[in-house]
Amino acid sequence: MPILDKTGLDTELLEQYRQELERSGKYKILEKLSYIPKTDLDPGIEISKLHYGIIVDIECTGLDHSADEIFNIGIAKFCYDNAGVIQGHNIGANQYREPAVPISKFISKMTRINPELLKGKSFNDEIINGLLAASDIVVAHNAEFVRPFVDIRYEASRSKIWLETKSQVEWNDYGLFDLRLIDLAHFFGFTFEAHRAIMKSLAILRIISQSPQGALKSQSILQMMLDRSKIPDVRIDAWESPFEKRDLLKNNGYFWNSRRKVWTKSIPCYKYEKEDAFMREQIYYGEPNHEFTEITETERFKAI
Repeated sequence: MPILDKTGLDTELLEQYRQELERSGKYKILEKLSYIPKTDLDPGIEISKLHYGIIVDIECTGLDHSADEIFNIGIAKFCYDNAGVIQGHNIGANQYREPAVPISKFISKMTRINPELLKGKSFNDEIINGLLAASDIVVAHNAEFVRPFVDIRYEASRSKIWLETKSQVEWNDYGLFDLRLIDLAHFFGFTFEAHRAIMKSLAILRIISQSPQGALKSQSILQMMLDRSKIPDVRIDAWESPFEKRDLLKNNGYFWNSRRKVWTKSIPCYKYEKEDAFMREQIYYGEPNHEFTEITETERFKAI
């Protein structure tokens, strides 16, 4: 008897069609991600040896964590073993709230979430803070954006180790140079509904569960991130850098911190000497005015 999906279509037949189309070399078929059902732990797994994580994504009224607000939060929770293999997962939260800061027409059009949808809604902060408190790690695609918003609202977030899919995997080694979440999803053969926090969290869950072709010992994306998180970061601040060097700094991964009025970026500590030479030889011409600050595992991706 054929296996039917919820639309009544034969899933085995669909898979056969997909394989035939892709074998032609003319097509790449992307699976549309739907809600991932809860998975139960294998009875043989020792629960005492498992670790717990959550994946967080948000939709906000704007980009400024000090002035804007979260109005949609999606959290997927999972457990993983010492090899970075995810052993079970479930949805932790999918919540909306009416923000005090009005949602602009641009944000509403982009997310397809209008003020009427949010009217009268609020987050269950006890549940969200509890999920954060119980986790060993917190994962986001762009943790540098997400963490400051979450830290402001939830105390349990502030002492956690945050991981980032965007920067803590050497995607270039696998031929990936566009690092939007949707690009990573396409790389792994699926797509998803953008601008819904829970769907982005589930997309991240699917990505970190996998191993890219050619990965060392079939290492999972999650294990790569865990290994990278153990290496300290160094933040470089290029104080009073020459104005004409702004494009060179930008092309080398620096961004302008308007609050601190400095060009800045973070790198793994083992790249310190190379970056120091770049500053001395190409930015300051032997009269350096740059500063290095070590960032610990729990301080990474915090607002500066």
